[in-house]
Order: sequence, then C-alpha cells, then structure tokens
Amino acid sequence: MVTRRGQPPDHHPTRGGHPHRCEVFDHLPYSESPVDRRHPGRARPVVIEDNVWIGGQVSVLPGVRIGRDTVVGIHAVVFDDIPSGVIVGGNPARVLRRLDSDASGDNRGE
Repeated sequence: MVTRRGQPPDHHPTRGGHPHRCEVFDHLPYSESPVDRRHPGRARPVVIEDNVWIGGQVSVLPGVRIGRDTVVGIHAVVFDDIPSGVIVGGNPARVLRRLDSDASGDNRGE
C-alpha cells in the first residue's frame, strides 16, 4: 500500500497476495471542482479501520473512512465513506453486498 508521501500506514490493512498498487490520497494538489482549480487543494485524513481488505489498483480519496471488516474490490475508486461489514466495488465505489456476521472477524482456531 502506498500513501501520498510513500509512507506505510500506521497499522497494516490487508491487501491481495500479489504486489498491486493501491493509492491512498490524504491530499489532492488541486481542488476537485474544475471551477475552483485556482485554489489550493484540500488535505483530509483517510481512516482505514481494522480487518479491511483492499484490492489492487484501488484509489482512496481524501477524507474517506473505510469501516472495519470491509472488502474493497479491485480497481475501485473510493470517494465517500464506506460502512463496516460490506463488499464495495466500482467507480465510484458502492456497496455490492453486506457480509454475514459469521464471515467477518478472525475465526482462526475455531
């Protein structure tokens, strides 16, 4: 996982087994609005909660919170907050389905 400054995140979200790029932007150097391009960009933190799987070629934009026990599908572009316990995909990312409570969490040793 690569953040804007090339720093790894403080905790370790899970990603796919192959080295595919995932970009998490905490700052855009320009405004999202074409009318506002004359003004400096906005910096907003990105929060990725525990037990989140992020597929390859995913982009997460500034100010987004991804809830725990969530899967973000390959090539998704995350513009808005994602709730906990769901699978999301697409551009823009949208909820494709909810995960069963049995499917989330750590079931090792059971």
